[in-house]
Amino acid sequence: ATGQVGVAIATSGPGATNLVTGIATAMMDSSPIVCITGQVGSKLIGSDAFQETDITGVTLPVTKHNYLVTRADEVAPAIREAFLVAKSGRPGPVLIDLTKDCQQRSCEFEWPEAHAPLGYRPDLRPGQADLDHAVELINAAKRPLILAGNGIINAGASDLVRRFAEHADIPIAMTLLGIGGIPASHPLNLGMMGMHGEAWVNTAIQEADLLIALGMRFDDRVTGKLEEFCKHGKIIHIDIDSSEINKNKIAHYPIISDLRPALAEL
Repeated sequence: ATGQVGVAIATSGPGATNLVTGIATAMMDSSPIVCITGQVGSKLIGSDAFQETDITGVTLPVTKHNYLVTRADEVAPAIREAFLVAKSGRPGPVLIDLTKDCQQRSCEFEWPEAHAPLGYRPDLRPGQADLDHAVELINAAKRPLILAGNGIINAGASDLVRRFAEHADIPIAMTLLGIGGIPASHPLNLGMMGMHGEAWVNTAIQEADLLIALGMRFDDRVTGKLEEFCKHGKIIHIDIDSSEINKNKIAHYPIISDLRPALAEL
């Protein structure tokens, strides 16, 4: 709820595996958490020792990143890096697995500057040509509609979305996790879309000639049959996570960017 990083701690084996459902939920919902689990001693790893589970292997598909720490002097850098990864870019869960011997040993304590892993570049800025093209499409549209997802809350962009919608006089439809990003009482807020949403919101989506999707992932509970969703309209999709672009619904004009600078420019 705060946008800060949550923490969960569990013992090895069954304690660690009991976290998996929560970790998977955090991954789907883009919730920043760091999970710290115990692990058997380094020399016992791979021996099927008492309460040994390969929790880094188990959670690999449902974490942004995870660590197996075997040395005491690697604990602080791993924790510092884990918090950075969890809250930067598209937020999500990170797991740190600490072996028994690394917990029992001593080392000189250092709290290093946080550095992202090599190749991790979550600070994305929109291309000017992409934004110029988006502006042209928005100005030419007769029935545009904003689809606001959880990303507008994660990006702290709620005020920018509201100002953008008011400036262009474009109504807003919310995903389930986007609710709260725009006041429910706002005259441009149509309500929630999708299977559990309002009928008039889904009708508006089907009749729109341009959808401006902001920080949402075209979940199946939103789209229903993909081939029928927004069949006659074009889609601008702005998201910080490149893996979401064209994953479920093909976007005619994708923009991979943090929402705040993209909306500020628009």
